Amino acid sequence: MNSNEFYRQSRTAKFNDTTIWLYCFCLATLSSAFWPSLPTIETLGYCLVLLVTVNALVLCHTKLGALLGNNTAFYGAISCITFGIILGVIWAASVGHLHYAWQLPRDKIQQDVMIVGKVLNGGCAVSSTLLNNARSSQNQHRTQRYTVELVTLDNKSAAYYTPMPSLFSLWYSINPPKLTLSYKSSWRKPSNLNESMSVPDADECLHNGDTFHATVKLKPAYGTANPIGFNKQQHLVSQGVVATGYIKHIYLTKTLHQHKQRSAYKQTLASLQLQNQKWWQALLFGDRSALNEQDWQLLQLTGTGHLFSISGMHLSIVASTVLIASSGLVVLLAFLSKFSRFVFGIHSKTTLTRSLHLTPLRVCVFLFVLLLCWFYASLSGLALPVVRAYILLVIACFIVCMHFVMRPLHIIALMCVGCLLVFPLSHLTASFYLSVGAVVVITLISLRFKLHQKPWYVALFQLQVCISVAIIPLALVWFGSASMLGLVANLLALPLITVLLPVSLLLLFSLHFSHLYWPQPPTSQQVLHQVAPNNKLDGFVGGLKQAFEQVDTVLTWFFDFLHALAAFDLFGLSDATSSSVHNSIDMPLSAPAAISSLAALCLLFFPYFRGKYFFSAVLIAPFILAFLPNSKNVWQVHVFDAGQASAIAVTQGTSAVIIDSGLSVNGHATTAKRVMIPFLRGLHIERIAHVIHTHGDNDHAGGASTIINSPLASGSINYTPLNGCEHGKTVEWEQLRILFLWPKAGNQEDSNAQSCVVKITDGEQSVLIPGDIERSSEYALLTLLNQSNEYNLYKHDLEADLLIAPHHGSKTSSTNAFIRAVNPKAVVFTQGYLNRWKFPAKEVQERYRNNRVLQLNTSYHGYIKATFLFNNHSDVINVEQDSFRLESYRKDLHKRWFIPAR
Repeated sequence: MNSNEFYRQSRTAKFNDTTIWLYCFCLATLSSAFWPSLPTIETLGYCLVLLVTVNALVLCHTKLGALLGNNTAFYGAISCITFGIILGVIWAASVGHLHYAWQLPRDKIQQDVMIVGKVLNGGCAVSSTLLNNARSSQNQHRTQRYTVELVTLDNKSAAYYTPMPSLFSLWYSINPPKLTLSYKSSWRKPSNLNESMSVPDADECLHNGDTFHATVKLKPAYGTANPIGFNKQQHLVSQGVVATGYIKHIYLTKTLHQHKQRSAYKQTLASLQLQNQKWWQALLFGDRSALNEQDWQLLQLTGTGHLFSISGMHLSIVASTVLIASSGLVVLLAFLSKFSRFVFGIHSKTTLTRSLHLTPLRVCVFLFVLLLCWFYASLSGLALPVVRAYILLVIACFIVCMHFVMRPLHIIALMCVGCLLVFPLSHLTASFYLSVGAVVVITLISLRFKLHQKPWYVALFQLQVCISVAIIPLALVWFGSASMLGLVANLLALPLITVLLPVSLLLLFSLHFSHLYWPQPPTSQQVLHQVAPNNKLDGFVGGLKQAFEQVDTVLTWFFDFLHALAAFDLFGLSDATSSSVHNSIDMPLSAPAAISSLAALCLLFFPYFRGKYFFSAVLIAPFILAFLPNSKNVWQVHVFDAGQASAIAVTQGTSAVIIDSGLSVNGHATTAKRVMIPFLRGLHIERIAHVIHTHGDNDHAGGASTIINSPLASGSINYTPLNGCEHGKTVEWEQLRILFLWPKAGNQEDSNAQSCVVKITDGEQSVLIPGDIERSSEYALLTLLNQSNEYNLYKHDLEADLLIAPHHGSKTSSTNAFIRAVNPKAVVFTQGYLNRWKFPAKEVQERYRNNRVLQLNTSYHGYIKATFLFNNHSDVINVEQDSFRLESYRKDLHKRWFIPAR
């Protein structure tokens, strides 16, 4: 073996060992997304000892094997695997401990505190010139949301509030704690500006990059926890947010304005008369704040939301465009140099050709690509998916420039490790898995089907089909829904956006940088009335505007297509209102089922081997089993975490009963629309038979219209204290019976005191849901049951195994007499975290404790599920209560270290 071959084999072995180490590090770090709790500091110390011990033993075996002439590759692989796994565990655990090391002091929770912060995201989009002069009588208030880097809290640095300030000061100087703050500012809508644009008060406007002083009220980062829907708490942890709150007052004289160039470009775009202004803001800047509920629904139905959220795909389009353009420029310069030598007889020593040969053209081209791509990333506000893609681009450019020969799997490993080191909590976001998944699928498909040898349209079609199929399991895990129309929509959308994005960026940059467009800062009249300064080349600027308007027209045609596609009934159903149900897969999927499904898809992409289809079928089985209908031998009570509100569903087989539908804020019933309805679809519920709202308060009936108008509830029977809820009424539903115990017949009042009191029973086990009744109603109900025999209802009919606490656990409810009459085994308090009424009251908790009732809070436990087995088969379900099983999201169903109970 010659020296060159030995060197090549040695380098290949090192590459392979490094790749093994990288993948083990990634897998160990990613596994932290499933940890119920973080390893203790002592455990991490043991991991370090184990790491040193294993590597020392491997080193001894390797040296000994080399002396004896044995193959040491196996020991090297063991060393790499151990080293990668243990380092990954230590890294993930250390990052988690560092995140939770910063805690908001108890004496500052929901108290007025002074902060100094720097705006990272959510700042205003228009310039101070426009803000100071665009005055109008049409004023309105709008809530602005900011992500803020915490500098000081009550005149003390952020690191001061950690157990060891000196030790953590370096970490927080690199990765400072963040806050999310809301601020209600005054906004004006000038009559001559674009209809979709509003401008905030100049005195109250904070831009990205501004440093400000303010009085705020804070509380620890927290959120509701349900099996489906947006997990706010997990999102806050992934962004490094440690506290949330709202701004009470900004000290304007102390604000240091450092407006970023992004704001100036957004102002330039806002000055144009475009029909799709909000969509251009989303496509070019990643600002989707102007999108309304209908816009989000359109993106969800057509599976095109990723196009209007700047990601790695957008960066790759820009990088490809710049690379092609710069390469073409190099070719043009080379041609011009040869042409000048041929025509003018210029000698090669002084020609541009010699300069080109002396210049490392490949390095220059890639540096130019990286420079412009970084500029584009800054326009997106340095969004995490874009920066992650930029890291991959830097790695790829470095490998090419250094003439390294690396396989795609090596590059993917480097990208993942780079992202996990730079953004250590990004693996808790959906974008990480969608980005990495897309890269892996593209790599596998390209290698497996040799796409580079096929026509571009065939390759594009195959890629789009494979990515759409592979993304379904991930979409079901993170969003609980996957669009079936996405394949058709994206076949047109991807090529269109590939063309529109670079063209629109070029037009925007030309308009912004043209000194003929704005030779000096514009006046308010020029902005409001769209009057450009006089110059000789107004026609050129006007041509740029007209070109942008033509591009905007193309985007309008595209949205017309999306609207027509969203209205299309994929399965030929006659009810157009239910097309959204049948054009998507609505089913929350567990992470293990998603992982096995992706593994099965990867196996199908591999070349044929014995047992390929058998193993694929085994791996896809968990995904198929998720579609099986529910057992009719059990019935379940689902108490959703709806904040300071009540939202409950009872299911049996394929039918459900809704009892209260949660809160509605600014006309948006988030719990009903984003949690309850998708959750029931995921359980394969075919119809909602009964809808009961215990009373009309917003915290109980805020989602009434959403539930009633849902296709699942077509033909349902609705009950309220004024209609249907009356003492003595009994309804048979499936194998259960619904008893209405309160209010009295003929009631004409919709209030807490006259809330529906509902009992659902299978004859042996039951749940009691009393709404917001208080002490007087409890006594009246007990008296009525003691005295009345008209409906064959007696005091023992109030008994129940599970009780939903009256009035969220207020001190004016849950009397001792009522608790003893119900005699529950468990009680659930539906209340919000750190609610202003301090529910449940301490005295109420004490009363339940004295009666030996198990207590659960939705703010602490999250979503709570009670499972009852017919005929009381306690030998099957036997957890403390001897008759039913209680499970909570935070403690049983989805216990994770990043969504701890508080």
